[in-house]
Amino acid sequence: YYPFGTSVATMQADAANLTKQQVKIMVESQVNKNWGVIQSKLGFSTQARAYAFFLGMASRESTLNAGLETGSGPSHSYGAIQASETAYSGTSYPVESDVPQMTIYAFTPENYYDPGIAIHMGIRHLLHFSNQARAAGYSGTNILRYALIGYNTGWVTNASAGLLQSYSDEIGALSGWYLNNGHLYD
Repeated sequence: YYPFGTSVATMQADAANLTKQQVKIMVESQVNKNWGVIQSKLGFSTQARAYAFFLGMASRESTLNAGLETGSGPSHSYGAIQASETAYSGTSYPVESDVPQMTIYAFTPENYYDPGIAIHMGIRHLLHFSNQARAAGYSGTNILRYALIGYNTGWVTNASAGLLQSYSDEIGALSGWYLNNGHLYD
């Protein structure tokens, strides 16, 4: 989303200086841009609900900090939604080819540290895990709950009740807070 040739240092500095409101706008833009595939894979009835969900996820993952970088190896993550290296192509991890409706970006520093691409790839990565949750037999809200577990751990099965509560359900509660208390746009 940055012009070709923009330095990684510039992208990182810009991302670290984005306001919470600017990050919310970036998340909303990605939800709008990818609404059809988000709706079909996650079952949201409105874009506002999807937007609230991803705001809840970004709040839990990074407190809406687009410049946050954590972990190493498969847990090396960056951005507001904390997209991990495993979401990108060109890594030693299997390519997540089951979300062809969204561009998969190569794992390059220019792509990884672009805050818009990081949000895009985080959403795409979650949709990959929603496919796995559905294939494991989950339905309804459990698709979301277990897709989030996959996003967090790399596996949609064998999640403890504690992890479902402390991660997936916490994101659901944060999403509800955004949606039900008028905090989507403030």
